[in-house]
Amino acid sequence: MKILLGPREPLEKALRRFKRVCSDAGVFSDIKKGAYFEKPSERKRRAQRKRLKNIAQASSGIARGQRSTNSSGARGGRK
Repeated sequence: MKILLGPREPLEKALRRFKRVCSDAGVFSDIKKGAYFEKPSERKRRAQRKRLKNIAQASSGIARGQRSTNSSGARGGRK
C-alpha cells in the first residue's frame, strides 16, 4: 500500500487515509483471520453459513434495498 503526502498535509490526515485504504482492501480482516487456527471443517461451515445468509437476503429483497411498505404509510397499518 502506498499513500502519497500532499504539500503541507498533516501526518494524522495521511494516516487516516492509509487506514481507510487498508480497511477497504481487507488487510485488517486478513490479519484477524490469521490470528488463530481454524479447522478446515469450521472454515467450510462458516462459508456455507455466509452463502445461505446471502441467498436469504437476496430472496427477501433486503440486499437490493427494497422494503415493503403498507398502503396507509403509517406504522400501525390501520386505514
